[in-house]
Amino acid sequence: MTRRKIATYRLQLTPHFRFAEAQRLLPYLRDLGVSHVYLSPVFEARRGSEHGYDVTDPTRFRSEFGGAKAFDAFAIAARDLGLGLVLDLVPNHMAATPENPYFRDVLEAGSQSPFSMWFDVDWDKPIQGPAGRVVLPLLHEPLREALAKRLIHVEFGGPGFEVIYRGTHLPVHPRSWRSIFEIHLAQLVNVLGAEHPGHRALVEVMQDAERLRESMEGRPSSLQELDHSRRAIAGRVRTIMARHPEFAVYLQEVLRVVNGGEKRVGAELLRSILDEQGYALVDWHTESTRLNWRRYLEINELVAVRVDEPEVFRWTHELALEQVGCGAVDGLRIDHVDGLRDPAEYLSRLRLECARRGRRDVWILAETMNAPGQSLSTDFDADGTTGYDFLNAFTRVFARTDEWTRLDEAFQKIAGTRPRDRFGERLRVLRESFAPYVDQIVDVLFSEYEYARGRRQPTRRDRAAVRAGFELLTAVLPVGRTFLRGGSVSDSDRDAIEYACVLLRAYDGEHVDDATAAARYVLEARDGEFVARWQSLCLMLHVREHEEIRLNRETQWLGFNEPGSEPEPLRAPDPAKWFHGVMTARARSMPQTLNATSTHDTRRSEDVRARLLALLEAGAEFERLVRTWRAQNRRFARKVGGRYAPDGALEWLIYQTLVAAWPLRDGDVDAFAARLVAHTRKVAREARVRTSWLEPDLDFEEAVRAFIDGVLHPAAATEFRASFEGFSERIATRGAQWSLVQVALKALCPGVPDVYQGQEFFDFSLGDPDNRRPVDFGRRARALEGLGSRPRSLAEWTKLQSAWRDGRIKLALTADLLALRRECEPAFERGRYVPLKVASRKASAAVGDLAFARVAATQALVVRTHMLGRPDFGGGTAGSASRGGSAVGLPLSADVPAFSRWREVLTGEAATVRTRGRTRTLELERVDAWPLPVAVFLGEGA
Repeated sequence: MTRRKIATYRLQLTPHFRFAEAQRLLPYLRDLGVSHVYLSPVFEARRGSEHGYDVTDPTRFRSEFGGAKAFDAFAIAARDLGLGLVLDLVPNHMAATPENPYFRDVLEAGSQSPFSMWFDVDWDKPIQGPAGRVVLPLLHEPLREALAKRLIHVEFGGPGFEVIYRGTHLPVHPRSWRSIFEIHLAQLVNVLGAEHPGHRALVEVMQDAERLRESMEGRPSSLQELDHSRRAIAGRVRTIMARHPEFAVYLQEVLRVVNGGEKRVGAELLRSILDEQGYALVDWHTESTRLNWRRYLEINELVAVRVDEPEVFRWTHELALEQVGCGAVDGLRIDHVDGLRDPAEYLSRLRLECARRGRRDVWILAETMNAPGQSLSTDFDADGTTGYDFLNAFTRVFARTDEWTRLDEAFQKIAGTRPRDRFGERLRVLRESFAPYVDQIVDVLFSEYEYARGRRQPTRRDRAAVRAGFELLTAVLPVGRTFLRGGSVSDSDRDAIEYACVLLRAYDGEHVDDATAAARYVLEARDGEFVARWQSLCLMLHVREHEEIRLNRETQWLGFNEPGSEPEPLRAPDPAKWFHGVMTARARSMPQTLNATSTHDTRRSEDVRARLLALLEAGAEFERLVRTWRAQNRRFARKVGGRYAPDGALEWLIYQTLVAAWPLRDGDVDAFAARLVAHTRKVAREARVRTSWLEPDLDFEEAVRAFIDGVLHPAAATEFRASFEGFSERIATRGAQWSLVQVALKALCPGVPDVYQGQEFFDFSLGDPDNRRPVDFGRRARALEGLGSRPRSLAEWTKLQSAWRDGRIKLALTADLLALRRECEPAFERGRYVPLKVASRKASAAVGDLAFARVAATQALVVRTHMLGRPDFGGGTAGSASRGGSAVGLPLSADVPAFSRWREVLTGEAATVRTRGRTRTLELERVDAWPLPVAVFLGEGA
């Protein structure tokens, strides 16, 4: 059954918020007005994972959530309430951990594992060690040092022998079992005799281990068969030890020798055992860039999955597709689809497999990490994106360019920085972090393309030139990645590559001709393996340099620094016209795409960004205050390595974050301080200026923590707190109005609104993991029940406005607009988007006034935001600062039907249409006293 797409509600499941807890929320979500519950990943993941994207087994529902039985109960309850389900699929990667039974088998058997081709491992050219092994960046020190310190040892456990390192259990291949058992075996036989029943049983165990080895290296076996055999052999060993205690003593002595109990042979013996395994242990600090397998976005704990292989696709998707086929699931959200080798082919296969199960209509949403302005590829068989594009469009249309310029100038002075050479930075990151990937691209290119045509044997100079060319091309590419496939080049991809060549012609350096040749190779390739690898490299570089480094360094104004955005304002002469163009195209090409304003990946919640819009409006005042605050708080900063911590850039970020996320209740300040410290540390590490994840400067980070603690301690920072709290209060009240505008446009613009858990109230979360804190759903459910019926009178809205801090006004607006979407389905599902011009004096989208209509054959809705000259929430009534209640006209275009009656649907107030010549104007008296920053009109009657 195809359910109407009114809105989604994202639930972030954790080991503490499981299927059962989510099931109890379903009546509340139905009453709120959503149509679909959108779940974070529900499949087996690493134990204790709070997000679930580190999947260990996509064939099972997560046991920590209650398993299959609990999921079935949740799905049935949702269906009974008329709610659809959207599952979050993670096809790109799995957890690179022994907890993952499939990856564990690869660790054990290397390239001989029947699952070796399921992960993107270069078995032919390992970076280190013998062929057929996985290079595993697990060690915190070089292997030689770890062995010398006896940090690595062998134990006998449930599945047999295991290598233990800092709590991580790694498998020991059966080929090593015999050599371990044979240590001191001759001495044991001399003492007990060869006919001792325990000895005969041990010989049989060794023979079983040898047969298991032959089975693993010969015919492929299922994971279950291998694990059963392994545990059966281990069980027989335990039985021998139980029946013959002398063998338990013998095994203890064997392990003592293996683990260095005899210095002459111990370290050498353990090293030889490690060399027999399917993995080569290396230091993650120094050798993470020398792996022979593709990570997901440089994360050592995530291994890329070859989902392009049909067998792997079936394995990773069968359970999800089973739920689609039986009607339990209506939609699939695809995590970072552009990280796949061939996203278009993957989405086509996914649609086909759904159709084979009778669900061609399944709702497919693709998350992308493209560069700003790069839209979803037309080759993608998806219904839309996960909403970053809407989030960034909203921010850009209302952000004031003049005030951003003011903040930018102040930031550059305080931070002591100059405009970055992005090309040079990208080239540096590429050469430092991604050199092995460039090598692989060049290797494949020489084997399959240019020199495979038999022209001549490549020289070392040939390779160096081609390598340098690909480095330049990759560094200058203006998009996140291209989507070339099968010799097919889209116009947008060709434009991107040709524009890169134009940029290269302005580059004053060597190898420009080689870079142009690299572009030609890319455009001419037919099913090129090197093109697939190059496109993956482009995305990794984009994520590292732009999404991480740039968005955490260029923090002039934090409202822009979200996924898929640029940290600078819109360069359009008419922001309203630009926004209307984006929304018109959205209505035409992606009417079922998501409109998101907060997600689990946003760096700041929607309400934090709403306050940042208010801060930007007060940019001149903020700039002056920061100068004062820095002087007041200098005593809390201290020098680390000869420089102050925090530095100017980080202190600027701290003040913005303080203003935008300051708690509404005094009792939350201590908890907020801890959250701010964690958030600031994460930003600083990703920016990689004074500290980083790879090389954390703990002294610097401690100094930043002490600074935040001093600034937020009222007894120590009385002057600052008095100044800051007065300013933040005004920003909070104005930000609340911006938040309501955001709610309205999310619900009424083309697309399907998405509510991130808990944010139907005001919520001032920062980035992951801060946005996964527990939500008080009981308080929200009680508030919704107490709101009463709609439409609400002006007096009711005014009362909600006066008590805006409790969040009920945002909840009421959310519920009312979702109800409106349900009642006026044709206008939202199939209706046109019609831009309208605001007739207010000095009206400009850049300061908050925007209007449009949603028009279907029998319906018309007119939406008008009203922030220009609008008084703040304060004093209980917005009308106290009104301009006398004069009417504000809204000209209606010819595309809006001429209904005889219009009413404002949030309040039920009547509106008037006046005709002057050929111009029809929709007017609403008392609009300046309106308690909401938005009005929504519905046309009625022929």
